[in-house]
Amino acid sequence: MEFLELDLASLKGIQKAGKELHGKTDKLHMLFASAGVMVPPLGSRSADDIELQLATNTLGHHYLIQLSLPLLLAARSKDFSPRVCLTSSSGHNAIMGPPAFSKADPEIKNRGKAWYLPSDTRRQLLYGNSKMGNILTANKFHRLYASQGLVFASCNPGNLKTELARHVPSLTKRMIQFLLFPPEYGALNQLYICTSQDGEKLGGQYVAPWTRVVSPSHEAKDQKSEDELYEWCEETIKRVVG
Repeated sequence: MEFLELDLASLKGIQKAGKELHGKTDKLHMLFASAGVMVPPLGSRSADDIELQLATNTLGHHYLIQLSLPLLLAARSKDFSPRVCLTSSSGHNAIMGPPAFSKADPEIKNRGKAWYLPSDTRRQLLYGNSKMGNILTANKFHRLYASQGLVFASCNPGNLKTELARHVPSLTKRMIQFLLFPPEYGALNQLYICTSQDGEKLGGQYVAPWTRVVSPSHEAKDQKSEDELYEWCEETIKRVVG
């Protein structure tokens, strides 16, 4: 086991971690793009001055995947297709488009009347924006790399008792505590995608609790939004790290 320091809220930090990863191995068989943040205080920004949830949950994972692609491609064999699982959430349903994502408004500042929503609702909307991004990212990379033997899929890990909910209002947490599952359950879909024989056929799919292939929201199937998110991520990475 190797420890790799990685701050998904910093593109330069991800670049540094990517270089260290390449120095530790020449192959990568699985990548679990799972770390994230949920509903932090409104106005939270990343090290690169991007809305924190979008930066961490969507952009950071995009860049980590891009840096890992040579290692994933090197791990291909006749018996195994390297796999990447992006952890989304039922929260992606908060985004009601079209579009699912727009380069012109990546932080959904101007979508409908979102600007006058209560603070807690806006935080949930921003979380949904980042979790929609996970599905769009998985689907876009699937379109790009399925023909080269890589598998990209997304999943909803379920409602879990973890510190992810540290910023959720206390009343809400008390109301939902009996609906939450142990943290271990959160790994089931990720392991299903990345380690099971079924995983070979899960490229571009969305897996719900537990190990059920289901359809995400209608908006999450929009290829134009996939393309715009991909382009926004690439342009932002180029602007920040060159």
